[in-house]
Amino acid sequence: MLISGASGAVGSVAVQLAKQAGSRVVGIAGGAANCSMVARLGADAVVDRKASDCKEQLEAATPHGIDRLFENSGGPMFETSIARLNNHARIALCGLIDGYNSTERPPGPSNFGLLLTKRIRTQGFIVLDYMDRAAEVEGFLGELISSGQLEAVQSVLPGFEQLPAAFVNSFSNSQPGKLIIDLTA
Repeated sequence: MLISGASGAVGSVAVQLAKQAGSRVVGIAGGAANCSMVARLGADAVVDRKASDCKEQLEAATPHGIDRLFENSGGPMFETSIARLNNHARIALCGLIDGYNSTERPPGPSNFGLLLTKRIRTQGFIVLDYMDRAAEVEGFLGELISSGQLEAVQSVLPGFEQLPAAFVNSFSNSQPGKLIIDLTA
């Protein structure tokens, strides 16, 4: 299972849950510190999307291709990932953060046709569709955190004055995990 945005709030949880479910997990993150954190969370391999050899890293990390893709980021790495998908693979499309700060919607992947020829099942995932299960999921994840089976990755910024910049930065991938403002600092 390949997880893009693996150092973010959603991706870091996806890495841990996929690993607990028995998957071989490859994470995509940006920069050495984020990649190291994703490896510590249990990923079997990590691809640094900021590295000049990121495509080669992905090929080395997925020698038998990709059966499952949890896509958080979109952008160039998504296109690279599509090329590595096996026939009948599945994509859970959860986010496209690489384009959130763009003034225009970025174009789709140039290899979009591979989704057809490889017979890829793609499903958009929007959390609002599952709000009726929020309490159940909060309880489940809360138990995993309390028992130490799940690490809640957080970036805490001190002070109310951080709020505007933190809001803008929440649409990038600059901070690992959940971005929190500590109003008591």
